[in-house]
Amino acid sequence: MWELVSLLLTSGPGMQYLIVGCRCLLAMTLLVAVAGKLRSRHALAGFRYSIEALRLVPRGWSGAIAAAVIAGELAVPALLAVPATVPAGFLGAAALFGAFTVSILATLGRGTRASCRCFGASSRPLGPPHVARGACGRVRFGRYGEVV
Repeated sequence: MWELVSLLLTSGPGMQYLIVGCRCLLAMTLLVAVAGKLRSRHALAGFRYSIEALRLVPRGWSGAIAAAVIAGELAVPALLAVPATVPAGFLGAAALFGAFTVSILATLGRGTRASCRCFGASSRPLGPPHVARGACGRVRFGRYGEVV
């Protein structure tokens, strides 16, 4: 069944334009997020602190988690830039957004108040809009990874 759907969706030029548009939008979104985190030492320290504030991992792991998030946010645009690795890029994006969503849900479920540092400096607390954004990204980009 999925082979037929894949053939139908990827055979038309309109779908190809849509996929290229999604690749560009996703890549730019993640690169802006990385730029916000790396624009200064203060911004990077704020991102590390926001990971600590989630209280999901031991305090000493925040630097490694921050590095892994940034590496993932850089890897996905690189994968999306090469036609042969586009499916891996979309699946990587789905994994990132899935991890973000699970982390936010766990934080909210514990009653922890933490700021969103997704794009650098922000004092906006995590809440339902962040869950919806992450979940929608997970579904959208996971589907493209399976179809491409």
